[in-house]
Amino acid sequence: MRTLFLIAVLIVIFSCGNSKKAVDESEKNKIPIQMTQPCPDDGICSIQVIPQSSLLIKTDDTGKYYPVVEKGKNLVIKYVYKRNPIENTADSNYSEIVYFELPDKKLNLNLQDKDLSRIKLLYGRLCFCRGTSGYFPVNKGNLITKKTGKEQLKIFLDFSVKKIPQIIKQIDETIDLN
Repeated sequence: MRTLFLIAVLIVIFSCGNSKKAVDESEKNKIPIQMTQPCPDDGICSIQVIPQSSLLIKTDDTGKYYPVVEKGKNLVIKYVYKRNPIENTADSNYSEIVYFELPDKKLNLNLQDKDLSRIKLLYGRLCFCRGTSGYFPVNKGNLITKKTGKEQLKIFLDFSVKKIPQIIKQIDETIDLN
């Protein structure tokens, strides 16, 4: 009986591993970027360029928005602010995510307010925050992108989302495209 119990425990232990094959295809193409803009002291910020991709904004059964990055012909930019969790506090995880898609051939843009829908600008506030958590389309702000070198892009984004508290309201970065 002990032998059978030991074998059952070993099977459970060795069958609980995570498969490395489950990596999303879009993860392979991401270019990590070093941050030059100061991040709030209580968290970590990062920006990623996802080349040869397309940003889809979908809705779930409740009408809430969510982003999906698929293979495509454009560049998807993903900016993430992740606040450090508060010690000994349940559900203290908090992050803000900004997604947008730039046309691969036309990287010099100057868009304002309703024109931001052309780049599918999406702001996400992910937290245990009743009524103010989720993804929201952005239609108030200004985006300026300018190719500054052969493989560099300057991004300046200043935006706001109505009735949703924000920590990240501005992105001012120069990124490498290679």
